[in-house]
Amino acid sequence: MVNSPKIKVAVLPIPEIMEINRSEHGIIKLSGYEGKFLQSILTKMDMEYEIVVPEDRQWGLQQDNGSWTGLIGMIERGEADMACTFLAMTDQRMEAVDFSSSYALEVYTFATHMPDSYKSNFAILHPFQATVWICLCGILVMTSIVYAQLQERKTSPGRIFYKLLASILKQPQEMHDKTRESSSLLLMWSLFALIISLSYSATLLSFVMLPSKEHPISTIHELSEAVQGGSHQCIASKDGSELMSLRNSKEDYLSKLGNIIYRNKWFVNSSSINSEYFIRQGRSQLIYKNLAKLLFGAREDISISEDSLMSRPLAIALNRKFCCKSDLNSAIS
Repeated sequence: MVNSPKIKVAVLPIPEIMEINRSEHGIIKLSGYEGKFLQSILTKMDMEYEIVVPEDRQWGLQQDNGSWTGLIGMIERGEADMACTFLAMTDQRMEAVDFSSSYALEVYTFATHMPDSYKSNFAILHPFQATVWICLCGILVMTSIVYAQLQERKTSPGRIFYKLLASILKQPQEMHDKTRESSSLLLMWSLFALIISLSYSATLLSFVMLPSKEHPISTIHELSEAVQGGSHQCIASKDGSELMSLRNSKEDYLSKLGNIIYRNKWFVNSSSINSEYFIRQGRSQLIYKNLAKLLFGAREDISISEDSLMSRPLAIALNRKFCCKSDLNSAIS
């Protein structure tokens, strides 16, 4: 470190991602997913450094006057030499600051809360699909008619229908005036009724043990439709470039989603990105996939979509006068 300039490194403290730890002797050590990466880079560069944090705790949003907030703003104003914390490299940001070579390609997606178990007035029908119920009713009607024919109409098909239905419900059949043919049919029906009854009971028991859940929102299309329909909310980072890209998208469902988020001010900042307040029933959060996995991957009540809104390279933002870009790129590679 002899004769090496001291550099200022701007970061966003996020639990599990970028954590700043200070020892009793005042020595700063970074931890977390991005923190460990940055720490290794700084160690390889063998330079003195100072960790700084933007007051607004933002990645960087361009203002109407052309200035920037957050990490990008600190680099642009010369308040920091480097900035790193899941910082996406975009054309707009590259007009304000320089960037190192990319060290990762991140997919932008969303995380949503898994639906709770739901109660239905028709839960008794859930063990079988609709087609099974229709076929069962059809077989019941046809068997009743055939049985009545075999008995030469001594008993009405309607009365036989209710008796056969009772056999499925494990009630006595009490069939009278049986012929050889009708007895054979009744034996086959008894076997059929036993299989149906046991299958229904076993499936119903599984529904009791594992209550049914609504299908979670899993695609961007589904998310956009739910938000447009008013049944769902979607949270995004206000200062991220991703929301702007969403609003300017040529895809109608994406631009509508982005504009609804912006109009309703459904925003989250970096300090509360992992808060349970934002991902709950009826809410989703736009977020980078690996970031979501780090924050919510261990939680069974949160689902991370496999769908992709966009992909962005991650890099370290640099002041244009930064002395050691080549050394930094060498350390990254």
